[in-house]
Amino acid sequence: MSAVGRITTPELAEAILAAGDADLISMGRPLIADPDLPNKALHGQREDVIVCIGCNKGCHDPGRVDRATACLLNAETGFELELGLEPAAVRQKVFVIGGGPGGLEAARVAAVRGHDVSLYEREGYWGGRLHLGTLAPDKQEYQVGIDGLVAQCRKHGVAMHAGVEVTPAMVAAAAPDVVVVATGAEPVVPPIPGLDQSHVVLADQYLQGRATIGHRVVVLGGGAVGSEVAHMLAEQGRHVTVVEMLENWGHGMPPDAKWHMQRHFAHLPIDIHLTTRVLRVEGNTIVAEHDGQPVTWTDVETIVVCAGARPNQTLIEAVRAVVSCVEVIGDAVRPRSGLEAIAEGYRVGRLIGGTVPVVGVIQAAH
Repeated sequence: MSAVGRITTPELAEAILAAGDADLISMGRPLIADPDLPNKALHGQREDVIVCIGCNKGCHDPGRVDRATACLLNAETGFELELGLEPAAVRQKVFVIGGGPGGLEAARVAAVRGHDVSLYEREGYWGGRLHLGTLAPDKQEYQVGIDGLVAQCRKHGVAMHAGVEVTPAMVAAAAPDVVVVATGAEPVVPPIPGLDQSHVVLADQYLQGRATIGHRVVVLGGGAVGSEVAHMLAEQGRHVTVVEMLENWGHGMPPDAKWHMQRHFAHLPIDIHLTTRVLRVEGNTIVAEHDGQPVTWTDVETIVVCAGARPNQTLIEAVRAVVSCVEVIGDAVRPRSGLEAIAEGYRVGRLIGGTVPVVGVIQAAH
């Protein structure tokens, strides 16, 4: 008898076998995330295993235009014949600004290749907006991926600085050879009159626990973030109304994730209004329109804005004024997903300082 399905670690596989619950363990996505998982387990390298988080973002997302197999956590997946890590020809001082997935990966890869790497994160936690995503229902497993990246950075000697906001003066004083800007994205607030009131909060503020939320909540924006915020609010016992301008909600979500969320929504106090545009907010009243007809919601206690994000590029030009080599990656280029951020972090870290012409590559895809 073979066991399969979210068996992602050697320990879980061994426990199933030891209990006599199966004769054989089958793994699919975990071996896409880390083809060397069995060898690492065999040789006592458990801490180096890239643990699949079940995101389906690279391996099983039919919404991707490029259907080549990929993995959010392993940039080498699907590119094994052309990618790999070699020692740097010149050891350089590398400054990475932003501790989201892209910044963590750039720091890890650069350190693996022998560079002197310092990583700075403004918030008190690692993972950026991906970490905030782990707070939503059914996504806690994503934190495993962030923790793995952090552990690998520390293992390879990256100087980690959380809760520190980098300034151009800090960069100039440190005099790094290379700066990687991975400052991510910041929330967009649409130009709707009335959104400057105290009961209007951003999704990030809610997820970070920095906002007071009432019982009757309207979520502006029904994309992936808005849908997950609505789910989380409703699970906490609040009545939620989602207002979305487009014809569908959940855009940006893998279809299977949306299907599971629909099943939850059917049993939660969530109302969804599509093709509806908010015109203004007057105190605790929201005035909107749908098909040219007025729509209002009264006695709204909290409005959560989930209207997308834009690149946080405030430091780029100032850093370029003091450092000649500046690389920009991830959402700081344009908002996308962790798949692109980690791939770009890997490729930047792989190229810093050139390479030594040696045979073989460093075995460090974690």
